[in-house]
Amino acid sequence: MTALRQLITTETKLFLRDPIAGAYELLFPTVLLLGLGSIPILRQPSPNFAGVRFVDHWAPSALVIGMIAIGVQHVPIVVATYRERGILRRLGTTPVHPSMLLVAQLIVAFVFVVLSAVILIVAAWLVLDVSLPQQPVTFMLAFVLGFAALVGVAMVSVAITPTAQSANKDGSHRSGGIRDSSEAISMGVGARETTTGTARPSRTPVGRSSAVGRVGAPCTH
Repeated sequence: MTALRQLITTETKLFLRDPIAGAYELLFPTVLLLGLGSIPILRQPSPNFAGVRFVDHWAPSALVIGMIAIGVQHVPIVVATYRERGILRRLGTTPVHPSMLLVAQLIVAFVFVVLSAVILIVAAWLVLDVSLPQQPVTFMLAFVLGFAALVGVAMVSVAITPTAQSANKDGSHRSGGIRDSSEAISMGVGARETTTGTARPSRTPVGRSSAVGRVGAPCTH
C-alpha cells in the first residue's frame, strides 16, 4: 500500500505539473456550460425541449465532456507514454508491478473527474439555477459506471496504439464520437417528448434525460 500511495502522489504531481492542461480538463465543461448559459434564450423554457431550458437539458452532456477529457483523452496518452518510454517494462523488474502504476493512474483520474463534476454541478446550481441531482445515490452509481465504461474505451485505445501521438489522435477521435452520441441522446429525448405532445418523466435514475443522468430541472428557492 505504501508503494501505491507513493505512486498516487507522484501521478497527482504529474497531473498538476502542467497547470494549463489541468485547468482545461477540470474547468472546460463548467466554462462551456456557463458560456452557453450566458445566452438569454438558452435560459428560457423551450417547446423544443418539452418546456425545459436548454441549459438544463444540456448539463449532462457537459458532465460527460469532463469525464471524456480525463478518462478518454488524458489516461491513454499517459499510459501510452509510459509504455513508449519503457517505464512499464522497467517497473516489471522491480517489486512494483506495472499494474500498480495503472491503478494509481486510474485513481488519480477518477479523483479529478469527480472534482470536475463537483465544480460543474455546483456552478450550474449557483449560476444557472440548475437543480442538484434528485437521487444522489443513484446518480453517483451511474457516474461511477459511466466513468468505468469510458475507461474501458480508453484501455482499448491504449492496447491498439503503439505511441503516445497515436493514442492522442485515437483518443480525440473516440471522445468526439462519445460526446456526439451523448449530445444526440440528450437532444433526441427532448425532441421525442415534444413530438408526442407530452412531457413524460423519464425512467432514468437521475432527472429526466441523459445518458449518464440529468443533473436536474430549474430549481425553486
